[in-house]
Amino acid sequence: MRDIGHTFDERPQFRFDILDIDNNPIDPDCLSADFIAGSSLGWEVFSHYRWKDWTCVGFDVTPFHGQTIRVRLTTYDCGEYRCFTYAYFRLTCGHKCITASGCGYTEYEYSAPSGFHYDWFWRDDPSHSISHDQTVHVSPDSSRELGCHVTFVENSSCGFELFTSTKRRFPLSGCTIAETECLNKFHCINESLVSNDGIHPDGTGNPCDDVFWDFGDGQTSYDFSPTHAYSFSGDFTVTMIAGLNDFECTDTSFLEVHIPENALIDTVTCEPFIWAGEAYLESGEYHRSFTTASGCDSLVTLRLDANYPPEFHLHGDHWPIGGTELAWTQYTYSLVLDNPLCSVDSIKWSVDCPTMSVLPADDGLSCELRIFSFLPANDSVPLRAVAHNRCGTEERTLWIHTSYYGIDDHALAPAVLEVFPNPASGVLNIRMRGLVGETRMELYDGRGTLVDKWARHNKSDDETVAYDTSRLPEGLYLLRVSCGRRSVATKILVRR
Repeated sequence: MRDIGHTFDERPQFRFDILDIDNNPIDPDCLSADFIAGSSLGWEVFSHYRWKDWTCVGFDVTPFHGQTIRVRLTTYDCGEYRCFTYAYFRLTCGHKCITASGCGYTEYEYSAPSGFHYDWFWRDDPSHSISHDQTVHVSPDSSRELGCHVTFVENSSCGFELFTSTKRRFPLSGCTIAETECLNKFHCINESLVSNDGIHPDGTGNPCDDVFWDFGDGQTSYDFSPTHAYSFSGDFTVTMIAGLNDFECTDTSFLEVHIPENALIDTVTCEPFIWAGEAYLESGEYHRSFTTASGCDSLVTLRLDANYPPEFHLHGDHWPIGGTELAWTQYTYSLVLDNPLCSVDSIKWSVDCPTMSVLPADDGLSCELRIFSFLPANDSVPLRAVAHNRCGTEERTLWIHTSYYGIDDHALAPAVLEVFPNPASGVLNIRMRGLVGETRMELYDGRGTLVDKWARHNKSDDETVAYDTSRLPEGLYLLRVSCGRRSVATKILVRR
């Protein structure tokens, strides 16, 4: 409202009246009010403008229960051509009672309905006023009742009295579940009540302030009495927590719910299973909800046992075998599945060589290849693995290259070869003891292929040389050093 020096009669006015069905005022003394812009109502001033925040005015409609009444809201502008004004109105309904906030053993806050004047007192001492605010704070007392004389803001002779117990308040949780027309949907009914001792209801019938539901399927709700639909079958525990004063005090109840299966698909497949337009690759239990003609959710469970034909390759740590040196008479090979979703029911290992034997490991996915006699020099030996499951059988062969270096075992004893660091990623130090004179060095990869060779002259029986491994691919290598009739070898692992 713009303030430009109005007289009292020129100031803007706002009014409400309660009317009957024929638009006649009902009890104008207690059910109507005028508001005239001015400092007496606490209006704020900014420059030449006045404004006021919301003003709440209450009126008692309990005498008119069952009847139709009307609320007339009127604004009156100020003098013609003087200024302009506007107002907002909002109507809400409330309960004609004193509400309590608090629980347990702390001090409680009691509130009367909004929009009135107040006079709080103890019922056994009505002449003594406790407070004139809308709310009052008192400690719980099981022997006394708190009262409030509530009067109309426009006329103090219009009003009513409210009373409430000041006993301690505790939540008493309680709930039931009602079935609906759909088998997977339940209506959860909140039956929580306020209690004075946490065991029995206090007799007022007042529900608890707060409620939290956990339906046992990962879904929750803060609704007073929610309806919940389960998306899969099973047995579920519904947890209901009733609280007071924003869950300052709580009590918990439990209910058991059984959601039956409407349909079960139990199938075995050797390929991706297509269900409702979606591909399922792995074994497991899956659930989908379909809407029936009656509008209910039908829960269907897919119990899938999926497998795939065995697809694999063989991997091993074989090196060319040098003479009869015992350190090189045992090797490990593994079956590596190319499809991780595949399982193998049985594996059969075999080697086509009379001087080798195969010992499968406990898991069946690997084996040890053992040599119990001399090998033919520069030959290739086939190691076979046959894998089987219900979806098929696959066979793979790994050809193993053998080499015989013609090493004199008795002449090797004094020779010692050390490498460090091992594994190596850059420079590898090679220490040779017992090898003096012209020395030949050969490096083989995991398949027995010669990848590097060089020679040097050792001036003493303890020599160390550096070798750059950075140009080599990752993997396992064999280094063989020969000097005269002496020869020694060792493994090297290159890793980045």
